[in-house]
Amino acid sequence: MNNLGIIAGSGDFPLLVAEGAKRTGIKQVVAVALLGETKKEIEDIADVVLWIEIGQLSKMIHFFKKNGAESVVMAGQITPTKLFSKLKLDLRMTEIMKKLKFRGAELIFGSIANELAKDGITILDSSIFIKEHLSEKGCMTENKPTVDQETDILKGRELARAIANLDIGQTIVMKEGAVVAVEAIEGTNQTILRAGSLAGAGTIVVKVPKSKQDLRFDIPVVGTETIRVMKEAGASVLALDCGGAIMLNKSEVIRKSNAAGIVIVGM
Repeated sequence: MNNLGIIAGSGDFPLLVAEGAKRTGIKQVVAVALLGETKKEIEDIADVVLWIEIGQLSKMIHFFKKNGAESVVMAGQITPTKLFSKLKLDLRMTEIMKKLKFRGAELIFGSIANELAKDGITILDSSIFIKEHLSEKGCMTENKPTVDQETDILKGRELARAIANLDIGQTIVMKEGAVVAVEAIEGTNQTILRAGSLAGAGTIVVKVPKSKQDLRFDIPVVGTETIRVMKEAGASVLALDCGGAIMLNKSEVIRKSNAAGIVIVGM
């Protein structure tokens, strides 16, 4: 593969993918950056960058084809609440959205992937160039979960998997056997903060993929911002599936967790 395309959303995820691709010998990385979402630093790593409004699908496809990018990675989130904004959708994206009766992340991204495929563009596993950032099995921090916390983790995992499979969210927050908060469109960070305001310190955050997760998009992602929010909310434990979550800047996430006394465990 000589050329790689990246659909770059928010955060460090697209930057890490671009850096990882370069390390593997990809000659040219071309990135579609989303106005109001993508970090400007993408211009320092990618060889060619096109800035577009969310919803300009035809422009994106033309850009990838023009630059020879037949393989593309979707990396980084789009603010979920923008689904309710007055987006400037082009005709092709408008037709996709008209056909969707349910606006879950997998359905939207899956429909975009299918549209790209019509033009010979393949969407790759989003973790393909950053495998070193995947969550590991067992406890990844100095502190370990207590017996009671492990009980909450197991129950939280079961419930989190259920809401993930229903395309509601990926995160459940538990405390002392009770479900404190369930993630929906507000996102993980706001769910954690809401749980802290409701139940105080000592909450258990469980974040999982679907049972049959499409690895091309919507893989659970955590980072240093997650740990900052957990510290603010007084959360004690972050539980992830082994290999089922991307930990952006993994070593820094673990370092900050250790400093804050937060446990991270790979189930």
